Amino acid sequence: MKQKLFWLFAGSIFFAFIQSHYSQQAQVQIGTKTGVRARLAVADFQLRSSDPQLTSMTQIFNEVVWNDLDMSGVFDLVPKSFYPVKLPSQPQEVIYEQWQSNEVKAQDLAYGNTSVDRGQFVAECRLVDVSTQESIAGLRYRVALDEPGVRTAAHKFADEIVLKIGGGIPGVGQTSICFASDRTGNKEIWVMDYDGYGQHAITNHRSISLTPRWSRDNSKIAYTTYRRGNPDLTIQSLIDNRLLSFATFGGLTTTPAWAPDGER
Repeated sequence: MKQKLFWLFAGSIFFAFIQSHYSQQAQVQIGTKTGVRARLAVADFQLRSSDPQLTSMTQIFNEVVWNDLDMSGVFDLVPKSFYPVKLPSQPQEVIYEQWQSNEVKAQDLAYGNTSVDRGQFVAECRLVDVSTQESIAGLRYRVALDEPGVRTAAHKFADEIVLKIGGGIPGVGQTSICFASDRTGNKEIWVMDYDGYGQHAITNHRSISLTPRWSRDNSKIAYTTYRRGNPDLTIQSLIDNRLLSFATFGGLTTTPAWAPDGER
């Protein structure tokens, strides 16, 4: 009997020790684990003219590319303070020894130039492997000379970089987010870029609209609306902003979800 009591007492002490030990540890750990990240240098794009509008648009382009790549989480971006004083705009201007120096240690380099041609913003974009001096990507974007157009070109280039040297995963630069907001006094469906730019309402029912869901091809959004007083499902085209026909039912019809084939 004494022996049983001893083991019971010893077991209680051990359990109390374990419980005390783990109570001092974090009960929930949140974070990400990644493999080796490519060390990437992203040189500011160089202007091919002194056009004031080109200067401001190029600054936006540079900021968006950097932010997209930083947000991706798959690169070790080299701080710009380590870059050579003279940044390249063309292949013949790249001095690879400078980008391989102990201060920079870049594995890959993104660079290029911008210009205005016939009223449009043109970006010549290049991505090279610093150690082999081989070209990974050479792209040319021609977009409207305004912020939406320039941001679109920057997102495309950043996504291409992620795809080429980020492990083959698609970038998120060109994605959009739909959400419900009552900032105008009524809860409407809104859309914005993934980074919060370009927020705009796509509905104006002056009622309650909720639970937006993208179609598989991103051309339509289904959502719940009370515009007739009863919660019904509505589908809206993002191509021409028109409402698409959808059956109405009595009672509660809410929270749409698209079938895997995207057709229903």
